Formats: sequence, C-alpha cells, structure tokens
Amino acid sequence: MDATVVEIIEEENVLVVRVVCCRLKREPQTHAFGKVLQDLMTGRQQPRIVINFTAVEFLSVVALGKLITLAGATKHVNGQLRVCAIRLEILEVFRITKLDKLFKIDDDLATSLVILDGETAPA
Repeated sequence: MDATVVEIIEEENVLVVRVVCCRLKREPQTHAFGKVLQDLMTGRQQPRIVINFTAVEFLSVVALGKLITLAGATKHVNGQLRVCAIRLEILEVFRITKLDKLFKIDDDLATSLVILDGETAPA
C-alpha cells in the first residue's frame, strides 16, 4: 500500500498540505496524517497553513481529531490555519459537529491563498 497521505508545498510563504489519500479512515493513514500535521508545527512560529481536501471522500473521527489538534497547536503559536475544497458530504459533518466554527473554510485553494496573503499573523 502506498503510504503517501499528503503532499506539502510552500506557496507564497504558506504551507499547503494537499491530502492525496481519498479515504482517511484506517489506522495507517490516520496515523501518517497525524504525524505529518504534528511535524508541520515543529519549530515553526506563526505558521500559515492550508489543508486542501480536494481528493478526500471520507474522514474518520480520528482524522478529525488530528485536525482539531493542529488547530489548537496553530492557535497556540499565533499561526493561521485554513481548510479548503471540502466535499459537501464532509462539510455537512463539519457543520453538524460545529467544526465549521473552529476552522476557516474556503471553497478552493486560490481563495485560501488570497485571504492569507492579505492577512498577517496576530501580534
């Protein structure tokens, strides 16, 4: 099995995490996803991060927990986190669980990058 869960690029001083695994539901994928998100924060102050969910069809509760942990870690270091390109079915889960209040959600990556380009991290 291909262990690649995400691809990370830096674009316009923003870390873009593109989730390439379409179903984040099994332990190997969710563990790898969590590890990547944790590693993103290592040694970074005020990071600007976008998680791109274009390819994602399913997110497990464990994967959602990893995202919540990243949101807390990002806020702790005065960083910025946005998520984008979430399918309607997954977006509905975000709404039901009130995660749409925790995460700044954009329709696409271009929108996230424009918004982050216009914002600076809080002092």
